[in-house]
Amino acid sequence: MKSRRLMLMIGVLFVMVLAAACVPVAAPVDNGGGTVPAASEGANTVLEGTTWQLTQIAGEDGTLAPIAEGADVTMSFADGSASGSGGCNRYNASATVEGQSGLAFGPAASTMMACEGPGADVEPLFFAMLANVTGFEAAMGTLNLWNADQNIIATFSEVVPVALVGTTWNAVSVNNGNDGVETVAEGTSITALFGEDGTLSGKACNNYSMGFTVDGETITIMQGISTMMACENPAEMAQEAAYLQMLPQAGTWSITGDTLELRTADGALIASYVAG
Repeated sequence: MKSRRLMLMIGVLFVMVLAAACVPVAAPVDNGGGTVPAASEGANTVLEGTTWQLTQIAGEDGTLAPIAEGADVTMSFADGSASGSGGCNRYNASATVEGQSGLAFGPAASTMMACEGPGADVEPLFFAMLANVTGFEAAMGTLNLWNADQNIIATFSEVVPVALVGTTWNAVSVNNGNDGVETVAEGTSITALFGEDGTLSGKACNNYSMGFTVDGETITIMQGISTMMACENPAEMAQEAAYLQMLPQAGTWSITGDTLELRTADGALIASYVAG
């Protein structure tokens, strides 16, 4: 009798172990580029390819408030980094996405232009905010960033992409003609307007004009003409000379949000602009 009971108990235990072994386990999702966690891939897809414009930011007391009218603060994600305008200066910072909603920024590097106007107050607050971000949510054209306490500390709205042709572009940095890129000198400006008639025109101390053609992401800029006024200082004159010399070497163009980049066929940056 005892032997039968023992055999029955062993049989029940075997069935339980077998049933547990047969419970299906959720498999990682294959998105076509290898097996990756679906949440992490989705988070990157949501953030990248879109430019976000800051609409609200938390003050020192943690309360969200609209930013000053006329302050232009943007953020674009690409290749593990975030970049844009802090309200006055251009910035770049590493951006690490973890899982479906985790997000962390590294220290931001930025240009060093003097800041005036509506962006002067929001820029330091914006750069300080980046260090406190631990997560995000992006949906319906809105991006929210929150801190470790799950409090929203910044809100952005999606920016409609800018067209190459018909937009006035203001140069932020230009190639100096010596294998280097420099921020446009303080107190100077360089503009570019790609017209529907195939003419690139603008001002870089002097007014200039040259033809261009576009084929997909490829661009060809022809040698052009410019006025011959004397620039106010030697630095501006050298900047203009290098800029006009480098433009015909352009091979590709790309727009991310409100930022345009012209590069040589080898990938060297010729000029970076922000939409006016």
